[in-house]
Amino acid sequence: MRTNPDQRRKFYVLPSLFTLWLKGLGIQHVVIHNVTSNAAVERCQRTVNDYALVGNEDQTPAELQRILDQSIYELNFELPSRAKGCAGQPPVVAHPDLLQPRRPFQPEQELVSLDLQRVDAYLATFTWRWRADENGCIALGTKRRRYSVGRAYARREVIVRFDPTNRHFVFSEASAASSIIRQLPAKGLEVSNLTGLAAWPTGPGAQQLFLPLFSTKRVNR
Repeated sequence: MRTNPDQRRKFYVLPSLFTLWLKGLGIQHVVIHNVTSNAAVERCQRTVNDYALVGNEDQTPAELQRILDQSIYELNFELPSRAKGCAGQPPVVAHPDLLQPRRPFQPEQELVSLDLQRVDAYLATFTWRWRADENGCIALGTKRRRYSVGRAYARREVIVRFDPTNRHFVFSEASAASSIIRQLPAKGLEVSNLTGLAAWPTGPGAQQLFLPLFSTKRVNR
């Protein structure tokens, strides 16, 4: 049976921090549940794994990263590819437009680029159903952050929604969704949590829009 997008959003697990990070940057995260739906990507991952990682499992993370970076460069710029459309050429040679990013990303501008309002609006489209533990607590997200709805609701199902106006999770009885049990501030959904970057002065310095901010046209006097 098919369901509309709004119905599919109901009762899903809390989106991962990776998904929320992409959403905050204005990037849509398309999740593929069937590997055959994107065979080219799966083939690419296997190629990279076999070329770079197999036989190097005992290397340090730093050395593995170096090997991976070098392998990605060689596979894209130097080695011939049997992929459709490459005609035996390295991918970047066959498709030089790959060097022109559709959406440039500058890590030093990430704190400015990430918009929490986009994240909040996205979370507000979901409805979750959880069963409280024996202490009346509910653990949300990949970090399993705990929220207490009270011992009276131990082992009972609770409906959870996100209110973007105050960035609170709203907990209601499963049997009466309009009956609010408690509203608690959301944990771990700040910019620093999504980006892994602290705000200035402990994080990146003051950021500004790219120069030039002035006209370069010559004015005749």
